[in-house]
Amino acid sequence: MDLLDRLLRPDILGVLIPIVAIISVFGFLTVKAIVRHRERLAMIERGMRPDHPLDELEAEEDDDRIELDLPRRERMRDER
Repeated sequence: MDLLDRLLRPDILGVLIPIVAIISVFGFLTVKAIVRHRERLAMIERGMRPDHPLDELEAEEDDDRIELDLPRRERMRDER
C-alpha cells in the first residue's frame, strides 16, 4: 500500500493524469490506424479500390442518370 499511497498524492496525480491521458490518446489513434489499414487490405484483396476519388463521382453520376433517364417507351416515342 505504500506505492499506492505515494501515487495518490496530489502532486504526483497532477503529473500522472496528463501522462496517462496522452498515452491513451496515442494508443487509441494507433489502434484506429491499424484497423483502418486492415480494412483497406481486405478491400484490396477482394478487388475493390479503397478511397479512390473517382468512385464517389461515378456513383453520383450513375444516380443522376437513373433519376433523369426517361422510361424506354417514352424515349422510343420521342425518337419517332
